[in-house]
Amino acid sequence: MLEMCEYGSGPTAVMEADCIDFTIEDELSSLTLIIEDQRLYVHKEVLAAWSPVFRSMFTRDFKEKEQREIELPDKKVDEFIELLHCMYPPIKPITDANVHQLLPLAEEYQIVEVKKKCEEFLLTKPGSMELLVMAQTYNLQALLTKCIDHVRTRSFTELQRDPHFKRLDPSNLIHILQLRVLDLEAAVEQGRRSTNERDARLYGVINELASGYGNFCTECKSRKVNDTCYNCLKMFREKVKAKCDEAKTYRNHGSSSSSTYSSPGGTSSSVTSSTGSRSSES
Repeated sequence: MLEMCEYGSGPTAVMEADCIDFTIEDELSSLTLIIEDQRLYVHKEVLAAWSPVFRSMFTRDFKEKEQREIELPDKKVDEFIELLHCMYPPIKPITDANVHQLLPLAEEYQIVEVKKKCEEFLLTKPGSMELLVMAQTYNLQALLTKCIDHVRTRSFTELQRDPHFKRLDPSNLIHILQLRVLDLEAAVEQGRRSTNERDARLYGVINELASGYGNFCTECKSRKVNDTCYNCLKMFREKVKAKCDEAKTYRNHGSSSSSTYSSPGGTSSSVTSSTGSRSSES
């Protein structure tokens, strides 16, 4: 009942391991599963240990309790063998090739450990609408959270264009849009604070210029601008130019920081502040 096989690749792969050929009868097997007219020889104890559904089937008053052969209609034999290889040692790792086969079966037979391993594997993938739909279908909460954090950075138009959008649960769509609104409100508030800080710096520069010269002239010994002193006028012009350059720097920095924000997912979006617009026009 054993055959040589190789599972996956890399350091986590089961290399050249002895795996069970369930199509060969074993003298210790206690149950035969019939799938697509093919017999798979398994053990009730193993199935019951992994699956509450099988445990109930074998221990409660179901007709399958006393049967030695159970037919599983609407199942694919290759997919069920894949599930069995995740229950019998050596345990087969989850891969891109089998994760979509295993999740529906693990959900149906309530095999928590296989579902957990499938979710751990999918969490290594980039977030997407497709994975979000898969997470909501099989109640994979960690994957659902990751994918919602990913799609919340996309506009509603982009979401609608996604081929998996129509399969999105309404409650998850509402949650995504609520988070999107919170992100935009936070961005507007960030822009408002940046604008206020910029205006405060500009007003400080203007007030400093309006307050007078403030420097001691080495020629006429005056602390105010003397219209008849060439040195006073020269120093004042230099100060005005420096302050104008400083004000321009504040203004440009404020405009760039208030016009762009980063959402929690890391995507930049543009927000125009009405206060900033008025400042630009003035």
